[in-house]
Amino acid sequence: MNKIANINDYQDITILFSDKVITNLFTQLLKTKGVHPKPITSIEELDENEKIITEPLYYKHLSPALQEHCLLLTSKKEKGLPGICLTQPLTERKIETALATFLSSH
Repeated sequence: MNKIANINDYQDITILFSDKVITNLFTQLLKTKGVHPKPITSIEELDENEKIITEPLYYKHLSPALQEHCLLLTSKKEKGLPGICLTQPLTERKIETALATFLSSH
C-alpha cells in the first residue's frame, strides 16, 4: 500500500525536462502523493536546497550536491552516478519504486 505523504513532509521537488508533457506528468504524479512539485523551464531557476527530477540534458549541469538529490530519468542504465536513476522502459512499478526511494532520501 502506498503511503500518501503529508504536504509538509518534503521541500519543493523541482522538475526540469525539455518535454513539457513529461514535466506535466511528473507534476501531476507528485501532487497525487501529497508532494509540492515545482516545475521549472531552465537550469538558472534551480535552488541548491531542493531535490530535482530531470533528464541527462540537464543532469550534467547540476552541482555535485544537486546530483546527489536527483531522480534521473534516462534511456539507459547509468553506472556510478550519484542520485537515483529511473531507466526506460518505464513501468508503473519502476516509477513508484524510484519515487518512493527518492522521496524518502535526504
